[in-house]
Amino acid sequence: MIIVKSITHFVANEQLRMQNHMLEMLTATISHDMRTPLNAILGLGGNISKYIKDSQGLIFHKIMMNSSKLLLFLVNDLLDLFRIKHGKFLKNEVLSDIRYEISEILEVFRLQSDQKGLKLLFDCEASIPRYLVIDIQRVKQILINLLGNSLKFTMRGSIAVHVDLINSLEESTFLKISVCDTGIGIKQEDRKKIFKPFGKLEDTANINTCGIGLGVSICKQIVEGLGGEIFIEDQCSSMLCSKQSSNVKSSPQSPGTTFVFTIHLMPENLLRPSDLYCASNNTSFSRKSFDSSSQIHIQIDTQYQPTVNKFDTQRPTVLEQHQKMFLRGSNKQTLSNIQRRLSQMNIEIQRDKDQQSELQEQIAQGCLCTKKNQILIVDDNVLNLMTLQHILQDVLFLTADTALNGQDALEKISQSKLPCIQCSQSADALSQPSPSYRLVIMDCNMPVMDGFQATQEIRRLYGRDQLYVVGLTAYTTEEFRVKCLRAGMDEFATKPIMREKVKEWGKIIKGE
Repeated sequence: MIIVKSITHFVANEQLRMQNHMLEMLTATISHDMRTPLNAILGLGGNISKYIKDSQGLIFHKIMMNSSKLLLFLVNDLLDLFRIKHGKFLKNEVLSDIRYEISEILEVFRLQSDQKGLKLLFDCEASIPRYLVIDIQRVKQILINLLGNSLKFTMRGSIAVHVDLINSLEESTFLKISVCDTGIGIKQEDRKKIFKPFGKLEDTANINTCGIGLGVSICKQIVEGLGGEIFIEDQCSSMLCSKQSSNVKSSPQSPGTTFVFTIHLMPENLLRPSDLYCASNNTSFSRKSFDSSSQIHIQIDTQYQPTVNKFDTQRPTVLEQHQKMFLRGSNKQTLSNIQRRLSQMNIEIQRDKDQQSELQEQIAQGCLCTKKNQILIVDDNVLNLMTLQHILQDVLFLTADTALNGQDALEKISQSKLPCIQCSQSADALSQPSPSYRLVIMDCNMPVMDGFQATQEIRRLYGRDQLYVVGLTAYTTEEFRVKCLRAGMDEFATKPIMREKVKEWGKIIKGE
């Protein structure tokens, strides 16, 4: 009996060891096989731009390069996940120009932020040394995940990255990096869940937060492996971020989120004081982190110009001083009210003129209902939107409208049902609504409202005859296909979308 139990335990241990070995080999093989084509894409892709003369081609090139870089970081995430699980995580500290490296990551997201109308800001304190001995690859991996989530859940405003040095009570030095956004925010009761794998934030009402998941969990483990910690703060410490946030009206729907992570720095990792950046109070936030001989240019937002005394926020401007001198006396309030009312009247008159001009222009053009776009693409990833738009334009010669989530899509569909000026004046405008979208390409997993919820609402409002909805996802399982069809989608398509599939959609739009 004892011999049988011993053999059973031995066999179980051997099976576990073989499974771990197979998993290690599989991870290494996948990493190697993915890096091989990525090496060709990134290596040759970086040199192709000089052969591209068309401006549209340069945009395509930038999308391809940014997507390839993000894929490379996902491969690194996969490897780190395995290393952490099996206790094989090791630091890879190298001499790095922290400003250049972070600016390079921001440029990967620049195209997406511009398309969404978001400001992407970088604020690096002057006390940061020019070079740091740090595991820059892991720092960039963490930033990729945090910036990706901020971009996903921020609909307006800005995303800012702030870098600073902090000293603990134990006289240890940490590099502190904050990623602050003006997005939907995370409720206090949900903040502990955010760092769990594939966590859905149940207490964040009416907002779909699926898909935050594994990335933030990996970030936590990487940061802890680098001797730091990651957490959420109530406010961002960057002056640049504070200035930008003050220009965006805060609301309960967009309180924003500030992720902060720290990296422990050894004393020998901090270089001598002569390597520090020196910046006086009247310098802007535009800084170069390279020698004059370098050919690399870093684009950092330069709209913020600090005053001579950055803490003196009450100091009046020259214009304000003249206004106070002119309005000194008992009539100051009266004059102020008159000026305000005149300004308001001028704005209203100009608005009426603009609306009248727009109305006359629409009437002159005739009925615009038949000129509406027949395709709506719904996806929270801007690169996916741009890619599908260009494929549809190239294959079907049709332009498409876009939406960033299900709620946005419902609003676009509702607006497209409204008749134009000419049709609205006809007697049967209400009985015969204007043509709407014929095809909706709907991503399944999106923030705020996902594709399943949006499709169910579309079917409730418009039935199945008016809109053909295609479910778009990266999943290929039969279970997911059934889920799409049950939600009311007419078709299930997996990424990437090829030209042949787009041609099939063209037949649907033509009614064939």
